[in-house]
Amino acid sequence: MEFTKNKQFKGIIPPLVTPMETEEKLNTEKLSAIIEHIIAGGVNGIFVLGTTGEAASLGISVKKEIIRRSCRFINQRVLVLAGITTTCLPETLELAREAEQNGADAVVVCSPYYFPITQNELYEYIKKLHSQISLPIFLYNMPSCTKTVFEVETLRKLAELPGITGVKDSSADMDYFRRVTELKQIRPDWSVMIGPELLLDEAVSLGADGGITGGANLFPGLFARLYQSLVLKDEATSEYCKSLIGQMAENIYEPSYISGLKYALYEKDLCPDFVASPLQPADASHRQRIKKFISENNEELSSISCDYSALHQNK
Repeated sequence: MEFTKNKQFKGIIPPLVTPMETEEKLNTEKLSAIIEHIIAGGVNGIFVLGTTGEAASLGISVKKEIIRRSCRFINQRVLVLAGITTTCLPETLELAREAEQNGADAVVVCSPYYFPITQNELYEYIKKLHSQISLPIFLYNMPSCTKTVFEVETLRKLAELPGITGVKDSSADMDYFRRVTELKQIRPDWSVMIGPELLLDEAVSLGADGGITGGANLFPGLFARLYQSLVLKDEATSEYCKSLIGQMAENIYEPSYISGLKYALYEKDLCPDFVASPLQPADASHRQRIKKFISENNEELSSISCDYSALHQNK
């Protein structure tokens, strides 16, 4: 399989929230609105059909529509990463074809979930995907949801495949993350991204190329500015941004991250307050806390932006 040339997967790449009316009906008006909102915040890309996008709860026809419409709305202004994880190889390849045909820049795949699998089975599965997909492949380590970790030695073997372009790690195991970043010694073109946003500062210090952070759906400029300040070693700005993100996490993500994030976006008129089954909407007390936080902090958080010219001058 001939692969497209690797692109620069770095900076902040939000995992896009999926605005739905029902499990089978996408709200295309809000999809366009949230994409415009995110791009205006200065991000480097958008990842559709990740955990934050509730991909595991959506049918394949809706997933294909999300890929198709997102690529059209984004229109090559930033990179598009398309999640293709399913428990079924033919459906995973079907999503990959949709991504290829609509101009996505890479696909993202977790270990297939449900069945317990060995590291050799995981390696052979990814190798089979690699032989049939022309887009760069991002590996997504999310063992809390998939039951299977991409062990570092497995990643080392997969790094020998030219189409494997990088790793997103959401394990929150920073010793593991450090060992993953060390694989850049054998694949300098690899991109290593962190998932948990409260660990972005530590991840960048270990060599991360950026973060795939859900909160950037809500305040993309805040996360882009944090990444910029970490790269430029602007400690005062990074501490300020981290403090605000910590407050976001406390008020919006607990006790239900996706439901809380969607309700916060609803308060900003960017997303319907609907979560796909089996998840449930935020309860009354959670909504009240989110509404208060948005009311008191939206103006300040929305005003934060990233000056990428300063970041480029530092290179």
